[in-house]
Amino acid sequence: VSGAVSAVVFAAAGSEYRFFDVAPLARQTVVENMDSGMVVADTDGRIIDANGRAAAILDTDVEELIGSALDEVFITATETIGEAIGRSKGVTGPANEARTVQVRGRETRHYEINVSAMSTPSDEHAGAVITFSDVTNRVERRQRLQEQKRSVERQNARLEEFTGVVRRAAGGTDHLD
Repeated sequence: VSGAVSAVVFAAAGSEYRFFDVAPLARQTVVENMDSGMVVADTDGRIIDANGRAAAILDTDVEELIGSALDEVFITATETIGEAIGRSKGVTGPANEARTVQVRGRETRHYEINVSAMSTPSDEHAGAVITFSDVTNRVERRQRLQEQKRSVERQNARLEEFTGVVRRAAGGTDHLD
């Protein structure tokens, strides 16, 4: 009797309150409304899932991303995303590594990438979740700041040179009166 009552309660909860549909709906809502792009790659480095933000950032649609190789999408100076995933194999839980990379496309943009290894319940490597955020403005600001710093350093060097000339002209004194 208690088994029948439990079955009726579960059936009512499932049909009336959509109790069992909440988790997938929550996951879809969170992933699709993220500010960051997100792709899921299998162990071969092929994209098997992506959110709409990733497609928008990469100027494509989700269907076109599915099946693409990560190394065809992301470009890095030091290593490919596939190599980063390869290094993270066997790591259980999140193995986040942030780096700035570029993506193929019409214009150069910079992205901060976080690679999180996925593993099966038996701790076998299952692929990776890659999230990425556009940091182009930050990179460009940093480059402008470095250029301004070099300019100030050049001006300071010229000022030091000028000060030395003035000191020598004044008879080698340490201070000008």
